[in-house]
Amino acid sequence: MSEEKFTLEEAQKKFAIKANGHTWNLLGNEDRTPEDDRMLLLAAQASLYHWLQVGTVVNDFRGLYMIAKAYIALGKKKNALKFAKKTLKLTEANTDKAADFDIAFAYELMARAYAMNGKQEKFEKFHQKAADAIEKVADEQDKKICVDDFAAGPWFGMK
Repeated sequence: MSEEKFTLEEAQKKFAIKANGHTWNLLGNEDRTPEDDRMLLLAAQASLYHWLQVGTVVNDFRGLYMIAKAYIALGKKKNALKFAKKTLKLTEANTDKAADFDIAFAYELMARAYAMNGKQEKFEKFHQKAADAIEKVADEQDKKICVDDFAAGPWFGMK
């Protein structure tokens, strides 16, 4: 049996991708256990850690996005808003590197975090920004993903 060998950079990238995929799987699991919840946050954090070793600023703001999504799923209001703000700030500072859907997702994340925190006016502002940004997504498949995510909950009683 031959053993596959990787450079440190290759291993970091594989770990980042695997942890990111695991985060999405856990986010999609409506029947998470307390241990799943623990793994959700750790997987999101691990993905970002590994991307910071070998990725770009795009991987950085997408990793921050995943951490915010994990905090939203876990009901951690303050941390969700904190990481949503970090995501938006880094995404807006790097729009030249971002895909058109990245800004839509950053706005959607802000709207969701503000909704979770009961901030109606800020929710409305970012909800509209997200809707406007989704309209500008050029690729139809990317736009459908944005629209579907935007339509899905939770919106914490706002919308």
